[in-house]
Amino acid sequence: MFHSLRNRLIFSHILPALLIIPLMGAAMVYILETRLLLPMIYQNLAREASLMAEMTRTQPIFWQNRIAAQALANGVSPYLNGKVSLLTLDGRLLASSDQTASDTQRVELPDLTGYSQGEVLPLQNGPQAEAFTPVYDLNGHRLGIIRMTTKLVSVSDQVYQLRYLLYFV
Repeated sequence: MFHSLRNRLIFSHILPALLIIPLMGAAMVYILETRLLLPMIYQNLAREASLMAEMTRTQPIFWQNRIAAQALANGVSPYLNGKVSLLTLDGRLLASSDQTASDTQRVELPDLTGYSQGEVLPLQNGPQAEAFTPVYDLNGHRLGIIRMTTKLVSVSDQVYQLRYLLYFV
């Protein structure tokens, strides 16, 4: 079997390369997903949650009037990567850019004690990424909570497309 030079070349050079290249591609995709894409998503959510908290902390009307809060959520929605929700301190939904959310919906809030203005708590809740930040007025009183969400399924779709390109190109 190894008598011809061609067979020796195949088994010593080409076959190992054909095995190593797909394994390296899979490792690259995994590293891109866990070290680049997911942290970038959480960083963007945190940034947008902080921005929304800063926008609403000097305007108490957004925390007192459901119509004003919904107008804000609808107005900023096209410019954000995720969906924004304004929540009361007990987790009731004031407004959301998510059209499927109902006014009577109650969100299970994480423990935000110890979080000050501008600090964000990122979470993974099943197939979606979430970021929560408390909003304080200028006197230091808590007004409400900003929640940013995005589906991680879309990230998985992008990773699968990347895997497809690496394997078949």
